[in-house]
Amino acid sequence: MKKRDKFYITILFILPILFVLCVSTYSIYGSKLDWLAQHVSLADYFRQTKQLLPDRFENLQGQTNAFSFSYYGLLRPDVLVSYLFPSIPIHFFIIGYATFLWSSTGGLCYCWLRNKGYKDSISFFSSICCICANCFFQSHQQIMFIEILPFLFLSFILIDKNKRQWISLCICMALFHNYFYTPGMILILLLYDYDQNHTIKDILIPILIGMGMATILWLPTGYLILMNHKSVVQTHILDLFIPSLNLKGLVYDSYGCGLTVISWIALFQGIQFEKTRKLSILLILMFVFPIFSYILNGTLYARTKILVLCLPLILMILAHWLQERKLNKGLLVLASLFLCTKTMFIGLLISLVFIGYYFMDKTHLIN
Repeated sequence: MKKRDKFYITILFILPILFVLCVSTYSIYGSKLDWLAQHVSLADYFRQTKQLLPDRFENLQGQTNAFSFSYYGLLRPDVLVSYLFPSIPIHFFIIGYATFLWSSTGGLCYCWLRNKGYKDSISFFSSICCICANCFFQSHQQIMFIEILPFLFLSFILIDKNKRQWISLCICMALFHNYFYTPGMILILLLYDYDQNHTIKDILIPILIGMGMATILWLPTGYLILMNHKSVVQTHILDLFIPSLNLKGLVYDSYGCGLTVISWIALFQGIQFEKTRKLSILLILMFVFPIFSYILNGTLYARTKILVLCLPLILMILAHWLQERKLNKGLLVLASLFLCTKTMFIGLLISLVFIGYYFMDKTHLIN
């Protein structure tokens, strides 16, 4: 690894830590609602029981089954490690671990893009877009929302290096962190492997092994969910095929990827390259038609939060476009037609300044 690569990875690792330290100067890095009232309080109660897998929690909701609260960190590494240090407040473990995974995401994104042959400066820019994405707002609110991302990036690296046998550990860890999002992660892995290598058969066994390794958590939890199934808001199938043009799953909103307008433009620009054309079109459709969110959410609902799993694929297309340094004006205009809100229009103007500067010395490549 070159010195510049080490420097970039160090910067990417330190930036989230500095951000958390700045925010935590006068208060705890965590919201008072989901984070403090649920994730911290319940994880602390797990520790107080002094049992790794208790049959039930006697003081919660009339001696409820322990797996009713497995979503809040019953077997997550930071909670388990906190068992060894009962005198240290548990929120230090949760904050530290969430920050570590956030920092790791940036470093893994950079390593993944560099391994794919993209320039160090382009990989660094794309990785900065990654760690600055609005979705990481959830690291102090609904922490499981984005803690699955490092294992997704690591799985992509293992696929590219043809070391798929280690993907089992990534799937297992993903299930321990967020078993609701792991099925969507598996679908994204299958999509990536097929897009890059035109096959999925070599990844199926490692995925099944990873699921088997995490059976201790998801099997009793899944059984409990089925036994106490609650109906969610009814979804009308026809509504899922009505295009949504607000792009909440992609730009600015914290309950989605939370990227900027440049990512939407990059998806359209990716259409001009044979290597990224099919994937670009598919991702555009995923952010426009709710049916894809519905499928990734296991047909429970069509919330766009699940589309955060598409974050690595978007960044790959962005890096490919910047590396090829080729601008299609027709596709640029087409992408702009979707940016109808005030915020997205301002983002478009800023993006055009960046695009103009980046491509100004390559005018012979502009179509």
